[in-house]
Amino acid sequence: MVVGDSRTGRTRDFNVIYPLIKMLAHGYLSTFPADPEAPVHLAPLDFVVDATLRAIDEPWAVGRTFHITAPSPPSVHELFACEAFFPPGTARPRLCDPNTFDPKQCTQRERELLDSVSFCFPYFRSGLTFDTSNTGRLLPLPVTDAAFLDRLGYLRGHASQGR
Repeated sequence: MVVGDSRTGRTRDFNVIYPLIKMLAHGYLSTFPADPEAPVHLAPLDFVVDATLRAIDEPWAVGRTFHITAPSPPSVHELFACEAFFPPGTARPRLCDPNTFDPKQCTQRERELLDSVSFCFPYFRSGLTFDTSNTGRLLPLPVTDAAFLDRLGYLRGHASQGR
């Protein structure tokens, strides 16, 4: 998922993962279907742009595959443990097995909210890993560690205000 700037976390558009962050920031979800150990592949926007432009300019890049993501992504657990995403006192959703998740156990409002971000579900249960070696030949790979998640967490305030 493409997210904000690697240095600041800032973004111009609040789409893809940001509606989910907004729901979490408001404490609207009590349950979320996800594998806590699944990697969450986040790609800072500036990195995606730089890697794409460099790949266009490199003759050796023709015909090669580039996985434009961080080589060591955070897990779902690490994402949901990030304090920056949750205002103090906000209840965190319980992570549940996506294979046994039954939306009928949620309130009607939660079902509607979960349905609106259901396109994100595969990102939170996939065990996929990506070979980033070609991308690493183009430019240094991003680090999407806890500090990066904290930078993205600033978005909680903006996303929760609808900006």
